Amino acid sequence: KNNDPHVTSFSLENFDAEAFTELEWVVFGGYVSNSDHLVKLGLPAQLTDNEAKLLFRGLTGGSQLNDVNLSENQFGIEGIRSMVPFLKNARNLRKLDISQNSNINTECFRVLVEALQIGGIIESLRLSYCNIDDITALEHYLLPHLRCLSLCHNNIHHNNIRFPSSLENYAKLKRLQLNGSKIGREGCASIAKLLQKEGSCLSFLHLDSNNLGDDEVEVLADSLKYNTSLVELDVEGNVFGKRGFTAFLKLLNDVSSIDRTYDSNHTLKDLTLPPDSTDATIEDMGNCIDFALEINASNEGNFHAAGRSKVIETQLNSQERKELCRLRGIDYSYGSIFAEIEPFLLPEILSLVGGNHGQDELYEMLIATAPDLVSIINREGCLKQKRAENSARIADLARQTAALVDENFRINQELASIQSGVIDIALGGGSKRCRSA
Repeated sequence: KNNDPHVTSFSLENFDAEAFTELEWVVFGGYVSNSDHLVKLGLPAQLTDNEAKLLFRGLTGGSQLNDVNLSENQFGIEGIRSMVPFLKNARNLRKLDISQNSNINTECFRVLVEALQIGGIIESLRLSYCNIDDITALEHYLLPHLRCLSLCHNNIHHNNIRFPSSLENYAKLKRLQLNGSKIGREGCASIAKLLQKEGSCLSFLHLDSNNLGDDEVEVLADSLKYNTSLVELDVEGNVFGKRGFTAFLKLLNDVSSIDRTYDSNHTLKDLTLPPDSTDATIEDMGNCIDFALEINASNEGNFHAAGRSKVIETQLNSQERKELCRLRGIDYSYGSIFAEIEPFLLPEILSLVGGNHGQDELYEMLIATAPDLVSIINREGCLKQKRAENSARIADLARQTAALVDENFRINQELASIQSGVIDIALGGGSKRCRSA
């Protein structure tokens, strides 16, 4: 009321407002609207449609507000429509939370997103535990500055939530929470397009309890092959099996070749999978996935170091590579790896193996690479012999060059004498000097 500069945050709980009259709601809204200093407002006050309309009859401005929490209320479409003038005028509003309200439905979401688009700078939008089953409004009304979107548990009637065909226009989005929203394959495909988009900023993706199967998980895993932004993915509480686990294992450590291991995803470091399975193979896959995630986390931001570490720990360790091949269903051959390594690199590779995996592994590799090592030794001898032959030829050419230089020197002297215009002619017992014509 007094526009106190020290009041920058205010929260009105249900027990604070349960005795408010209709006039008091309007007046309170006016106080908030006229404040030049209030930046954060919390109203978890069990507001009904009528109370929301009264509040926003007074609260039409609030240009300084940047964080508004309207969670745990009871208003629906009428309350949302009454908010529109405020949302259009709240030029600094960056965070809005209207979660935990079962009366917020698809129509409410559409009206809300349309109004926020006009406002223009919303960064965080939370509508979890509501009754929304269609969020395609995000395609029609773009929120270009959105960084955080939380729509968890919007499947009250167990309908598949209708999803935008693409989220590519939300490249600035950093956190997407859709736990318990049953997004289906359509939702996974839309998220995959965002993850594949160059410049995508999505770092945290929560898809717990979405009834995702192997097909949906494969779509997500494939989209992360070249992604360099996502660091946390939660897919716990879903129902996928070996194919899904295989997709993540291939993503994080593709053992099919050294190059693919080196180029695997090194960004993801926190992957929450379904609980331990009774299937031993899936459990083993989970352990290998966890190991790859540990390498990513310990080499955060250094893709070269992470790739190098995965090659050393798995490709250059015959037991680890054999196990990974088994889990992936890839034919294993101990010697197949060496076809990918240039022979001149073998001494360095042997040094890495001996230093990291011990003498037993080094011995096995020495046996497998003996022919290539011999070729390196023979090649060295050939090169030395060729170098000696070239040196002898250079010396011979140098002697020939010196002789030709001497001959040219004598020729140059004779030419100089002729060009001086003097010729000595012998005449009998004496001589006569004549000038040439």
